[in-house]
Amino acid sequence: MPAQQVVEQNEKPLNDETPENTKYLGQHNQKVLKETVAAHKGEFKNLKQKQKPGEKANQKQASTSQDKQKKAFNPLSDLNDQFKSKQLSEIGKNYEDREKPQAVTQGGDTSQTQDYLKNVDQGIETLLNTKEFKYYTYFNRIRRQLSQHWEPKVRDKLSKMFRQGRTIASDVDKVTKLLITLNTMGQLVKVQVLSDSGVNDLDDAAIEAFRSAAPFPNPPRGIVDADGTVKIRWDFVLES
Repeated sequence: MPAQQVVEQNEKPLNDETPENTKYLGQHNQKVLKETVAAHKGEFKNLKQKQKPGEKANQKQASTSQDKQKKAFNPLSDLNDQFKSKQLSEIGKNYEDREKPQAVTQGGDTSQTQDYLKNVDQGIETLLNTKEFKYYTYFNRIRRQLSQHWEPKVRDKLSKMFRQGRTIASDVDKVTKLLITLNTMGQLVKVQVLSDSGVNDLDDAAIEAFRSAAPFPNPPRGIVDADGTVKIRWDFVLES
């Protein structure tokens, strides 16, 4: 099967429809008309509970008699101008954008994510077609543990590089692709570099982050191979 990216997702999906084709796995089945990624990057947080479009429309219609003559409420009708195309290279599963200032969201009304999403238009929130992944919770727990170590490792490596007068070419994103092997106790057995980023310091940061974050929770039996190990592909991305 082709590799699919596990992405963070709101606790409550927009619907329970299964998309026909998608490269994203999430906590729920969800189908959207247009996939978008939020402009604001940061630690994932759930979207605030909002009124259903129909409820909001009813409130407007009840306010004045003139509202009855208005068009049916469409939450996306006036958002087209806010979508911008953003081309991103190389897919990764653990996107970090910590080296850039983080924009502040207004009132926490829009979702944030650190997922690295390829060729997804920018919008006011992250909306993706996803298929329910049985082991989403397990992979997300690994992600949470890693996030505590990846950022400081990268900052430390970059700081030393800059003090030494070394720079990183900023024309392409730096992607370190790893294959992680765990045992049935969640202990780290092996870290293998499948594809390096071209910057040894960033590759080292990715490896060290996994070693520092381990051990991980006991893996579900369904992902344990016949040899008693769990093999996970994990990508670390530093955006240019």
